Amino acid sequence: MPKGPNCCVQSKGEWVPAIRGRKVKNGFEVSFPGEPGKVVVKAANDVKPLSFSKKRSRKQLHSGRPGGYSSYKNRENIRINGLIMRSRDVGALKGCILKFKQSLNIINCMTALNRLAKLSDHSQNPNGIAIIQEISSHTSQLLHNKSSECRFRQIANGIWACGKLASPKSISYLHGLMMELVSKGLTLASEAKAQEISNTIWGIGKMCAFSESNKSTLKFWTEFGKLLEKFSPRLISEMNGQGLANSIWGLAKLGPSASCIPWSFLDQLLRQLKESIQRMNPQECVNSLWGWTKLLRSLRWIGDRRAELKATTIALLNYLETNRTSSKGLTAQQLANACWAKAVMISSLHCEYSFDPTKSGDIFNDGRLRFFKLNVQEKTMILSSFASIPVGKAPGLWENVLQLKTESKFENGNIFSHLSAPQLIITLQALCKSNRDCPKALLDALQSCFRNLEIRDLLSSQDVSALAWSIAKLSTSSQNEWIDERHTSFLTLAADRSCALMESKSGMNPKHLSLLIWSLAKTRTRHDQMVDLAAHQSTKQARDFNPRDLANMAWGLAMMNSGNAKLRKQAVASLAKEARAKFNDFNAQEASKFLWAISKCSVKDPELDQLAMKQTTLSFTFPNLGEAPVNVQTIRGGGRNLKHTGTAVWDASFILAEFLSRQSKAGSSILKPFLSKSWKKTLKQKSVDGKSLDFSDIWEGKKGIEIGAGMGLPSIVLAKKGVNMTTTDGDPRVLELLKTNMQRNPPSRPTPIPNVTKLSWGEFKSKKEARRYLSVDRGFDVIIGSGIIYGADEDTFSSLALTMSQLSDKNTMIILAHGQGAAPGVHKGEGLFFTTMKRFGFRVRQIKPSYLHEDYQDQQCFSVHILRLMTEKEKKSKKTRKAKALNDNDGRKKKRLKKLKGLQSKHIA
Repeated sequence: MPKGPNCCVQSKGEWVPAIRGRKVKNGFEVSFPGEPGKVVVKAANDVKPLSFSKKRSRKQLHSGRPGGYSSYKNRENIRINGLIMRSRDVGALKGCILKFKQSLNIINCMTALNRLAKLSDHSQNPNGIAIIQEISSHTSQLLHNKSSECRFRQIANGIWACGKLASPKSISYLHGLMMELVSKGLTLASEAKAQEISNTIWGIGKMCAFSESNKSTLKFWTEFGKLLEKFSPRLISEMNGQGLANSIWGLAKLGPSASCIPWSFLDQLLRQLKESIQRMNPQECVNSLWGWTKLLRSLRWIGDRRAELKATTIALLNYLETNRTSSKGLTAQQLANACWAKAVMISSLHCEYSFDPTKSGDIFNDGRLRFFKLNVQEKTMILSSFASIPVGKAPGLWENVLQLKTESKFENGNIFSHLSAPQLIITLQALCKSNRDCPKALLDALQSCFRNLEIRDLLSSQDVSALAWSIAKLSTSSQNEWIDERHTSFLTLAADRSCALMESKSGMNPKHLSLLIWSLAKTRTRHDQMVDLAAHQSTKQARDFNPRDLANMAWGLAMMNSGNAKLRKQAVASLAKEARAKFNDFNAQEASKFLWAISKCSVKDPELDQLAMKQTTLSFTFPNLGEAPVNVQTIRGGGRNLKHTGTAVWDASFILAEFLSRQSKAGSSILKPFLSKSWKKTLKQKSVDGKSLDFSDIWEGKKGIEIGAGMGLPSIVLAKKGVNMTTTDGDPRVLELLKTNMQRNPPSRPTPIPNVTKLSWGEFKSKKEARRYLSVDRGFDVIIGSGIIYGADEDTFSSLALTMSQLSDKNTMIILAHGQGAAPGVHKGEGLFFTTMKRFGFRVRQIKPSYLHEDYQDQQCFSVHILRLMTEKEKKSKKTRKAKALNDNDGRKKKRLKKLKGLQSKHIA
């Protein structure tokens, strides 16, 4: 028997959907969905095709059986539905709804929302909001009172319509309705079909951009996650390309809320996508590519499954580029989305790419060649995608783009002259994030835009903060004089515009306001009116600030020397009250920055001080160490406030621990080039296809030490990797917590728990004394340290360098990680510490930023360096290079002198 209805049978004067079976002597076997047993229908006239029921009035269909139209029992509702569907504009639709308001059922309400979503003028017409308000309240009442009339197809249609109608004005009415629809959908998920699932996900993703996070939304995302779990795997396997693309697009739009997605659902979606790639059209392929790339950036919790997702994303891109027909058939918007996705794959997902301007089928080449045929929004997206690729990746691409010139006689030369002020700011921000030099032409174009006062008045809160942040980043990192000349004028303009925004009803977003204050404080820009308004707004809206915004805002107000000092102090005090409630969400950097700010402003808050001194447990998951988390006991506020900086877990500690967790097999380890010869000899070799590959673990049986360990997160990781670790610190308060952390996280291998020892830098006079104290007969195989090179104390740096040299030998590898607040020049491998280490005979090499965790690839703020003693051969080659360079310089000088003499003799003659 077929699975679903395939005919209609006349029963008691009504046409009922049925399942027609085999032919028998007396007629046909027929069964009804949801009912046991079979019935033999004798008369041929009593059996009609399923389409016959659609031509007939829907009220004739039987209402008691599943699959029937139970909500259409009333003729009046059928007539109302027809009138709603025939409404040609918002005004007619509103009149119809108001006229029949008391008679509307759930199907009528969902039909009205769908019709409104499909009308082109709903966003411009004020009647649209009135309809949404009426329908939302009426549907909520029906869902409570007559929920039995509702089916999942109505739920899916309603959610799709809510997503289509979502806007800043309508979100307050639609959000409550969406929550009720999802709650009702939980009970009806078994009825769902493939298309209805994709419509549901698409609608929720579309509306997510306008919703704000609070307790009610957290409940909503929990219920949405449960709904996804209830969907049958069979239905996902029935999705076509469009359904898959819409589902992936909707999930990607969730952003940080994507953590509610159950992996079981994502896994099913992934399997279906792998099977459907070759059958997708260009639009479906681009939407899926954009969605998966976005998901990879959002889903921090998927751990080792990230590699599988990454492989699928690369397969989508390869299909799009190798299939030349699909690549040529991309619209401008699809091309811009594909360029963005590929840029993210290169910059964040460590995908290899080499730019070739002659290569056919390359998405980047298509975007570059079609650049001047695109609209402003598409140009901005492509340009910011190219600009966001960090220096060193895709060499030659950005330089080639800068040389593009339009062939049109009526348009002005460079690529930036075609962009508006907001688009120029987006491009400038992308350049600053990727640490690229800012072209002078971009700032010229921005300056010419701002000469028009009307353009200044159109800048949004986001534009103003992005402009201020970018200029602050440029002015503190670039050596170009022309940037230093202009940065004050741009920052003043941003401050002036922010004053107008704060005086208006809309105000400024807390995130944008805190970023603006931080930028002005960083560049020491004075603006009394703006600072006073910002202090006043932050006092009123302190509840809306998240931990990062609280820290930036408090630090900026503390650093400012302009505005009313009393107002600034009051603002910081109100922010301190809010920080108490959110202090568990602060990381070490944010807590340290905030506590420093309140002490700078002389704000006393005993409750906050108690919270800062309280011990808390932080959990870290490293995919290559298994599923068991690493639990670290720490003091969140253990920064400047407590004078015990080691009691907090800083970014540098996590960067080093995460980096070390990924270095295992010698054949694939980034550290292999830095290993000494004797270290390499201990590795087991295995020959595959004539090539000798290293499959052994580089850490197995090695001895290591962490200097200035703090809470010892990197030591725990290496101990779990099989290294016999010694963890050291000079602070007795830190050593107590350090012992606790080592005991709470024992190695899974037969490796002893790391030994915790007090060690002060520079306290030993010789290598023998240092090694005897630490119970070793030779230098350690690996020495690690994180966030230990900060401040400007030359004696401290010299003592640290001396201690490291005493614990090292020719086989030792030193790995150091640095975060924000490192000493000047450290991220570039310069400064007093590295100079001292070079004098001791060490060679310094930096790990590429792209090999670090994707959240810490800003080479101006985070870095990892490898140090190793130079061999005699390396020392000789270094001397040879120096001698050769001196000889070359002497030769050049002689040639110049000869040339000058020749010119002088010619002149005299």
